[in-house]
Formats: sequence, structure tokens, C-alpha cells
Amino acid sequence: MKPIIYFADLTHTASGYNAPTFPIGSAYVLAHAKKTLGGGFDYRLFKFPEQLASAIMERPPAILALSNFSWNCELAYKINCWAKEKDPYLISIFGGLNFPIVADEKLEFLKQNSTIDFYIEIEGEYGFSNLVQEILEYDFNIDKMKAHAGPLSNCSYLLNGQLISGPTERIQKLDEIPSPYLTGILDGFFEYPLDPIIQTTRGCPFSCAFCIDGREISNKVKRFDSNRVREELNYIADKVKYTDKLKLADLNFGMYAEDETTSKYIAELQKKKGWPMFVEMAAGKNNPDRIIKVAKHLKGSWPMTSSIQSSDPDVLRNIKRSNISVDAYKELVDFSIEMDKDIMSYTEIILALPGDTKEKHFESLRYAIANNFNTIQKFIRSAKTKKKIFRDRFIRR
Repeated sequence: MKPIIYFADLTHTASGYNAPTFPIGSAYVLAHAKKTLGGGFDYRLFKFPEQLASAIMERPPAILALSNFSWNCELAYKINCWAKEKDPYLISIFGGLNFPIVADEKLEFLKQNSTIDFYIEIEGEYGFSNLVQEILEYDFNIDKMKAHAGPLSNCSYLLNGQLISGPTERIQKLDEIPSPYLTGILDGFFEYPLDPIIQTTRGCPFSCAFCIDGREISNKVKRFDSNRVREELNYIADKVKYTDKLKLADLNFGMYAEDETTSKYIAELQKKKGWPMFVEMAAGKNNPDRIIKVAKHLKGSWPMTSSIQSSDPDVLRNIKRSNISVDAYKELVDFSIEMDKDIMSYTEIILALPGDTKEKHFESLRYAIANNFNTIQKFIRSAKTKKKIFRDRFIRR
């Protein structure tokens, strides 16, 4: 029997699905691993912790690969600890954005979460496949591998209590990653009320200091081929059953000419198949004219989003967000009101950014209200965790 790798991007399920989307990130990593590692492994992909736990009981994996985000970090780690108790030889690999970028904080994280054998950083596809190839080279003896293999790209781990981190690099040609939709990897998830999510680009040209994608390594935007994106959209539209929503994982949708093409594809599906009725994605931070063109194609199915974080010039400079036009936000909101007074428009504001004060925060709220955002999501930046934590939401009635 072949060794098996379980991939999981878990969601809490106690009261509905806390993160009700297809496990697209893990699916990309699985798709690339299957292409690179060939037939040497069996592979399974999970979203729900109950199903993963049952599978581990029935057939323990050789490798357990878990996504780590702020909304599922404790869940993933508890499952990992439990799986390790059942099989001490199980190799656990974590990946995802909920990981420090500073060496001493990485060391602290891995010491605190000591059952994690390896952590894959930045994009997971190449780092994961390269790591598994090294594990195979050392016949699954990870102690021997850690002692002799040396630093691996996009990978961190502990060796005798010391941090070993390899160089970080990004994927240059995204289409080298097989499509998790077109290869059928995600077919089973159409049987659940989950929202399909696609990605047309990776990277962000902005340098916001509070954002993991504000780092220099992420500043160049890479793009999947537009024909592939269209094929994925058609594939999803043919199979979708229990949701009227589509989500895009792009960080700045609408800023680029290719985004107009994608929005036209989506509009075609809306006309021919009545899906999707709603589209969720993060709007580009600049180029309001093009974003407005995209919104017109989607005819009200895309709630306008414009995250200001703060309206104070000093705070914006402190977080390196001064290169984003505040005026662009106002233009987008004015357009959404002109197009449909009932259309939802929302913005995000982060409290306790460097240089922020109570009065500056109140002024940011006044700015958002004066500019007719009808929903304001407030986050607070924790000095301890340095994460954005959901805190409160104001809805204009």
C-alpha cells in the first residue's frame, strides 16, 4: 500500500461552517505535489475536522499537511497533536499566512507548537514538494534529514532547539501549478454548501506594513493564464449546487486590464446560467476608473469594498499606505451610491496602528460615514500577537 498524504484546510463546524469556502490553498499544494511526486503517494483533501479525524483513525497518513490561518490555527494544531499521539512517526507539515516573518518569532512559534515538524512559508507548492522529496531521500527519517539536509527553500524547522530557515522564493510561472478544479481535485466539495473560490493573480504592488503581502518578496504581481481562468469559471458554473456566490482570492481585483476580461467572463455566466448572483473580492487600491468598469460589468453583484484602515496622513505613512490614494476610495463609493443606493459598500478600519490615537480613530470613523460607506468593519491590532483581530462592525441603517 502506498503511503498517503492528508491535506486539510479545516473549518470549525460547531455552528455552521466558520470558513465556508472550498479549500483552494491546500488544493493548489496537492495538485502540484501530485504532478511532481507522481504515483508514489495516495492523496486526500479535507475541509471538515470530523472527516479528517475519521480518516486518521481508519488509515493514519505518512504526512499530515495542515493549513494555518488565524481562524483555524487552534483547531489545526489540536488535530495535529492528537494525530501525533496516535502515531508518533507521523510527519506534520504546516503552511499558511499565520506565521511570523522575523527569525526570533519563528523560533518562538515553533517551540510553542512543538508537534509541528516543518513549516512551509510564502507560496506552498514548490516548498512542500521539495520538502517531501527530501523526506523520501532520507526514507522518512526526519531527524536524520534535519541533521544533514540543511536549509530548504521556503521551509523552517527546529534542529536541536535552533531555527533552520531556508531562502524564500516565489513561483514565477503560476500555470505550472495544475488547476485543482480542472483536474477534479475539488469535485467532492460541490456536495456541500461551500463557496467556490478562485485566484487569478498572486502578489500585491503595495507595501502596507500591517499586511503579510506588503513584503518586498510579494510586490510583483503574477497572473494565471486568462483562458485557464475562463475554463475554471465554466467548470464551476456547471457543477455548483448549493451556493449562489463566487469568491476571488485576488488582493487587488479591478486594477488591471485582465480583470476587465475576467469580469466579462463572470457576466456571461450570470446571463447564461444565472450564476453567480454575488461576487466577493477585494477591490484594487487604486485605478478607480477601471474598477468602476469592472463593477458595471457585474451590475451590482459585487459589493464595493474600499478599505481605508485610517484617514490620518501620519498613520498612513507609518504603515506605508501613503502610496494608496484616499481619493480613489471616495470615487468608488460615490459610484456605488450613484449606481444603486441600496448596494452594500464597506470599508475596514484598524485601531491601534502606529501613531493612532482615540481622536484620530474617531476621525477615521467620521470620514467613512461622511463618505457614505454603509458598513464599517473595525479591527484592532494586538500588540502581543501583531495580528488583525475582528472586533466590531457598524452598519448604516
